[in-house]
Amino acid sequence: MTKHLLIAAAASVVAVSSWLPIAQANESMYMPSLSYRTGPFAGGGTPFADGYADYFNMLNERDGGINGVK
Repeated sequence: MTKHLLIAAAASVVAVSSWLPIAQANESMYMPSLSYRTGPFAGGGTPFADGYADYFNMLNERDGGINGVK
């Protein structure tokens, strides 16, 4: 009885695992910009955020992204 239960459990694991989605690499990458754009610190945060965005735009255009991911 235990042997049959073990075989049935193994077969169900194999059957269920074949239905799981396959992991795929994203075609784009999200890079958050944690900086101040409003309020009393906006004078320093806004240029930083703009430079941060410009840097990643340059990487996408010049190098094709980071490890090929834009």
